[in-house]
Amino acid sequence: MKKSKVQTVFQKLEKLSVKELLDVSEKIKVLVLNAHNITNSNHIESCHTAYSHGHKELTYAEKVLVDNTHFVPAVKCIIERTGLGLVESKRLMDSYRNSGRNAIGEMKSTTPETFNGLNNREKDLINQGRLVEAIKHLRERCGLSLRDAHFEVDKWRSK
Repeated sequence: MKKSKVQTVFQKLEKLSVKELLDVSEKIKVLVLNAHNITNSNHIESCHTAYSHGHKELTYAEKVLVDNTHFVPAVKCIIERTGLGLVESKRLMDSYRNSGRNAIGEMKSTTPETFNGLNNREKDLINQGRLVEAIKHLRERCGLSLRDAHFEVDKWRSK
């Protein structure tokens, strides 16, 4: 049986490193946007900026990882792509996190609430023994550090 072009491309993609895959994904994204005549998009602008400024901006894929709180994989990708050290890569990621924008350049719509105690969802998660989910939910909702969220969950459990 003859392989399709897509199957051949995927076989080649499976052999690439993370850095090479990120590079290919950025180029594919630009091709798709150009095919749909989206020329003034923030997507294309961010792709070109990522390439022209090298280490100064995250790629779209790295931004998506950060937006979904996958910080360790994001830093690993930054290190592999740029050759920066751990501290510099984390600073780059943090500067994006503090920018107030999401991966496609829109303002982040949710700002963390002020912590006023656990809400019902978090309490239910704790009662079900799903502590990690409760901590994650609390961190996302209120912007607490891991230590502070863990402390609040433990404090409520001990009541």
